[in-house]
Amino acid sequence: MSNLSIHVYPDPILALKSEDVAEFDKNLSDLIQDMIDIMNKKKGIGLAAPQVGVSKKIIIFRTVGEETEMARHLINPEIIEASGSVIVEEGCLSLPKTYAKVKRYKKIKVRGFDRHKREIILETDKFWGVIIQHEIDHLNGKLFIDRLNLLKKKMVLSKFKKENKE
Repeated sequence: MSNLSIHVYPDPILALKSEDVAEFDKNLSDLIQDMIDIMNKKKGIGLAAPQVGVSKKIIIFRTVGEETEMARHLINPEIIEASGSVIVEEGCLSLPKTYAKVKRYKKIKVRGFDRHKREIILETDKFWGVIIQHEIDHLNGKLFIDRLNLLKKKMVLSKFKKENKE
């Protein structure tokens, strides 16, 4: 197990734009596994590398099928098609105990790579599409609260500070 931990708002790394992954090596595979372990430990459904202090374009997300549950990853992901809209309540491991309704695309097509540098193209909608959009936002230095209007964002952050006093 690594010494990575979840970075919490207002940690400055959460506001940085991540860099593309260039080296597809054992270090990358180890980082992906460490991120999966942390996501599982924290009972999350998605995680982006900046949330563990690594400013690289890597996202992890959980998928659930009829009989399986597994963590997937995308490296250097980009949304290549999007349509429709949906409003969903979102939370985030970097904003513990904090939730707000956010507008997202209803359907997306995303392109990225796996740890072996094989291209992956996913078409997904609703729940999984929202998770992937949320995690890609992290790679662009955005949190879900950045999608709220100013008044709502102030209200959500005020509640966050009260709920997470040390």
